[in-house]
Amino acid sequence: MIAELFYPKELKDVIADLRAKGDLNEAALKRLEYYVFYTLGCYFFTCALFLIVPLITKVSLFYWLLILSLFSILFFGFRHTIQKMSSKTLMLYNYGILVPGECVFYACGGGYHYPRKYRIEVKFKINNEEKASEDRGNNFPVTAVKFKKGDPVFVAYDPQNPDINVPFFQSFSDVFYLRKGSPYDHFDSVL
Repeated sequence: MIAELFYPKELKDVIADLRAKGDLNEAALKRLEYYVFYTLGCYFFTCALFLIVPLITKVSLFYWLLILSLFSILFFGFRHTIQKMSSKTLMLYNYGILVPGECVFYACGGGYHYPRKYRIEVKFKINNEEKASEDRGNNFPVTAVKFKKGDPVFVAYDPQNPDINVPFFQSFSDVFYLRKGSPYDHFDSVL
């Protein structure tokens, strides 16, 4: 599929590893492909809007340079979105440890039909040591859940380095959790 062409090496490695273990959820992989393809489509649609102007009217060389720089910026923005998603969220959701935490701050907004931008801060404990997790993004894959201060929020963290962590959204796990079964099945010893 087209989306696979844009997968970074880390994401391809996760998919290959889970497939080799027989633990890859193909339905979840299809949702991830749809998310990547949808995000890619939004970037290309934005670029296509700027290509309509030269077709209708004669434009200067400056406009073509502007379009070329816009394409470059949008392409690297798309790559950054996919890199961040695979290097942090996807790795921690599939291989991390899940612990309960508490929402300290949450805000969301933007978007046409539903909020796309978000920022969340969560505090949690590992071995009686309090840690903090913060995440922000501008491409929430599904409808954002509203959190209030004090609400319980799970955090997925790297067991080798707990400072590498990310808040665990159930709606994110529908897209980024590629293993078979529920994400909570793999973390029942912690809970």
